[in-house]
Amino acid sequence: MWSIIDNLNEKGIVEVDYLQVFKLRKEGASIIIEHSQEEPEYKALYSLELQDVELDRKMKI
Repeated sequence: MWSIIDNLNEKGIVEVDYLQVFKLRKEGASIIIEHSQEEPEYKALYSLELQDVELDRKMKI
């Protein structure tokens, strides 16, 4: 997740807000990461194929 924020800073895609929100959930064999911020508004979804990760509930970081 730190590398996601670093990439935004390096590439200048969007001005990075002080508050970054990551929501994680499991869908089948994939972990879905929803990254968002409020100012300026930004949202991105990432899907990772991870077999050995257990995620019993949705998480917000």
